[in-house]
Amino acid sequence: MKTYTLLLLFFSSSLFAINTIENKTESTISQVTVYLTGAEIKRNASVDVKSGINEIILYDLSPNIDENSIQISGLKNTSVLSINFTMDYLLEKQYSEASESLKIKLKKALLSKNEIVNEISGLSQEQKIFDSNQTIGYDKELSLESIQKISTYYRKRSIAIKNEIYLLTQKQHIISQEIDNIQHEINKIDDFVKTERGEIRLKIDAQVAANLLLKIRYNVTQAGWFPMYDIKTESIETPLNISYKANVYQKTGTDWKNVNIILSTGDPDTNNSKPEVNTKYLYFSNKQNITNNVIKRSIYKFNPTVKKVNGMVVDQYGNPLPGVSIIEKGTTNGTVTDFDGLYFLDIKGGKELEFSFAGLKNKTTPIYATQINETLMQDDSELEEVVIIGYGTKKNVKKSRVKAEEIKQKEDYNTVV
Repeated sequence: MKTYTLLLLFFSSSLFAINTIENKTESTISQVTVYLTGAEIKRNASVDVKSGINEIILYDLSPNIDENSIQISGLKNTSVLSINFTMDYLLEKQYSEASESLKIKLKKALLSKNEIVNEISGLSQEQKIFDSNQTIGYDKELSLESIQKISTYYRKRSIAIKNEIYLLTQKQHIISQEIDNIQHEINKIDDFVKTERGEIRLKIDAQVAANLLLKIRYNVTQAGWFPMYDIKTESIETPLNISYKANVYQKTGTDWKNVNIILSTGDPDTNNSKPEVNTKYLYFSNKQNITNNVIKRSIYKFNPTVKKVNGMVVDQYGNPLPGVSIIEKGTTNGTVTDFDGLYFLDIKGGKELEFSFAGLKNKTTPIYATQINETLMQDDSELEEVVIIGYGTKKNVKKSRVKAEEIKQKEDYNTVV
């Protein structure tokens, strides 16, 4: 009886696993909202689900998706069991087949190019033989007719060799271009295979078979925009025409062609995390207990097009600061200001610059322009830690005491007298 019960449980669990239907579904981007940093993607997908447990896989997505921002609607009366975001590495087989086909084509093209190179080499050797045997020896008696025949042969054959070399050179050039194109396609496929692709796995329980029109929303990084201003005028007497433009960038790994794009100055991370409300205290009499907890936010945003930065660093009085250390945050790339407080730095992929100088407060700012000037303020916390120490010797102390006693004795003597 116990054995029968175990078999029954195993059989039922197997049926549960078989009923899970895996459905790999394509999705298309309908709208992109680009923020100053980050973007929100909206996708649409149509999927047919069957009665029971269905696992819907939305594949070929950006690997930079914020898992906590994923929202899916259009599920009708189905029950959501789980939503997971994973990385997909299964595209390698599909693209490796295309890569192998191109590699075979590349071998054939290299073989043809090698045959042409060998043929050109043979013709060049033949031309050298003709050039070295143009002199006719005087020890042989040749008629004028024989000399004319030999000269005609040399001339015709030399022209034929040069023409063949020219045609073969043209063929070699065409095949070389074909080889470059094939190698470029192979490199593109290999790079794509190495790139991670995102997947959203949605597991639902459907009571009946139905067609679902899913609407998917999520946030991605590696995207954003920054403003640009185009100022024009026809003359000094006419008003200025100011055009407000936007430079949009994205490195999400997914094309945004023919997509409705909206630009926003908002922050996609706002209201996405649970707020924390801490206890606040009011101090009316003791001002020393009042602390400044103001969060300072930079008004500038990272500009990914900046490749070089220069500027000047001054103190709170406007004096240039030489020797200020400037580091591209997250890298080892950096420089120091010169005697006039000027600096120049090539950007190596970082997003922020960190300025530091002994006795002054460190400052971090986004790389927002090609010229960034900074002012470093005095660090009051370091001044509170200054300790003055005096040094002396016992010998000097004894001498000073003896001398003071002698003076006192003289004064007492004069007073008595």
